[in-house]
Amino acid sequence: MESHQFIFRKYVPEDASRCTEITQSTWPVPDWVAVKAEKRMLIQSYVEISVENSNWAEVACESKGGKVIGMLYGEIRPGSKRSFAFTSLLTELSMFSRMMLTGSLKESGNRAMTFLRFILTEIKVALNNPRSDAYVDLFLVDPEYKGKGAGKGLMDRFVKDAIMQGATSISLYTENTGSNWRFYEKYGFKKVNTFKDNGTSFYYNKKVTGMIYHLNLKDTVQKDTFSTQD
Repeated sequence: MESHQFIFRKYVPEDASRCTEITQSTWPVPDWVAVKAEKRMLIQSYVEISVENSNWAEVACESKGGKVIGMLYGEIRPGSKRSFAFTSLLTELSMFSRMMLTGSLKESGNRAMTFLRFILTEIKVALNNPRSDAYVDLFLVDPEYKGKGAGKGLMDRFVKDAIMQGATSISLYTENTGSNWRFYEKYGFKKVNTFKDNGTSFYYNKKVTGMIYHLNLKDTVQKDTFSTQD
């Protein structure tokens, strides 16, 4: 399926390298977290774990050449109405398990402190999010292609698939560092909670605000609108 200059397709394992590049450019790993040689491995582990914990994964590509320029991984489970934070917590636990085993964090003290702060954030997410039967786990577009419709195309496909499968709402967690949270608001997501993201604040050594967004799919169907670009 093609939209303008982009093609959308299912994620395949060969996309991991390019998706890692996009993620790393959006969320660079601080020097104190890992040595240069391990930074890419750390991000690629995050990307692969996110895919493993999702049942919906697609990428946006250039129509000429097929270069991957964006991705969306999520989960659609109609009728479950469970907290999407459970899958998010699994991602974090899997991620830190790999970090502990490989020694990606430079010091054991940093490992423990980082782990505890990220788990605290996940607890906040679990306590503050509305239950939904679909969620967005990882959604990124190469900065060079933002505002050209690739992100909108990916989100449209996820939303339409969720509706077709019978889901009634979508939730997601994001923060105000490296995230285009305005896109969600323009798209129709409603901000339902905000709080300090302890993990990312510690990670980047500055205060980071976490935000939970929710999209009522019944309203989306009634309005029949998929507006905005990213």
